[in-house]
Amino acid sequence: MNSKLMSRNRRALVLTVLFLSLTMMVSACSPLAVLAQPTVSVGEVSVNPNNNKSIERALDQLAKRYEKAPVPVRKDYDTNTILWDTPGKTLDREQTRKRIVNAKPGSKVEPVLITVPAAVQARHLASDIPAGYRNIGEFSTTLPTEKGYLANIKLASDLLNDSVVMPGETLSFNKVTGFPTADRGYQPGPGISGGQVVQMYGGGICQVSTTLFNAVTTAGLEVVERHPHSLPVSYVPIGKDAMVYIEEGKDFIFKNNRRTPVIVKSQLADGVVKVTLYGK
Repeated sequence: MNSKLMSRNRRALVLTVLFLSLTMMVSACSPLAVLAQPTVSVGEVSVNPNNNKSIERALDQLAKRYEKAPVPVRKDYDTNTILWDTPGKTLDREQTRKRIVNAKPGSKVEPVLITVPAAVQARHLASDIPAGYRNIGEFSTTLPTEKGYLANIKLASDLLNDSVVMPGETLSFNKVTGFPTADRGYQPGPGISGGQVVQMYGGGICQVSTTLFNAVTTAGLEVVERHPHSLPVSYVPIGKDAMVYIEEGKDFIFKNNRRTPVIVKSQLADGVVKVTLYGK
């Protein structure tokens, strides 16, 4: 074989190898090659069950789409009604991963979701002592006999009862009671204003805020705002009262500085108004 023929054969071999390499590169990057990858549908998310990164991305997308936080039971103070709790959902990543890996290519599986109950549920408020909770603070003050005063205490106590304060949240007594007007059911009663005892709508609700204040301090919760009366009151020693006057922006506010929820129970019985705080 002469040198010219050997050279042509060598060039032909090189061109053949280059052609085959380019063909493999193009086919690997083509849409057909991508479509050829095995896929599994999880909800509305497609995932390659043989690729860990693809699975992790799919799990993250599923968590964003399906997970939701539970909503604890709470109170509508305007209507004095309980708003029921709503359970949440969380993605069971391990079980969902197993479904993906074990699924046949082209098939569809459902994500595994776990129901997460609310930290405080309506059932916890159904009794005087919430199930699973313990008394962490309690205080009582003696009730008056004046009808308007007593009626205002009863209304404020009913509104306060079954309040739920989540960790890190605050409770405003003025938000609980609202403006003390006749439309809201309040009556004229004796109250302290400008260093004098005068008749005012809502007179007497300060006894409930005071009772709450002392229960809060007994429980070791954080007092955010508190104001003393301009005159001594009969139901607690000096320095133990908590005056509220919404028209002047005077409020009693406390913060739940615990890691678990606090449930407030308030009731009138046996000649006293009693506020009890329950926690875990």
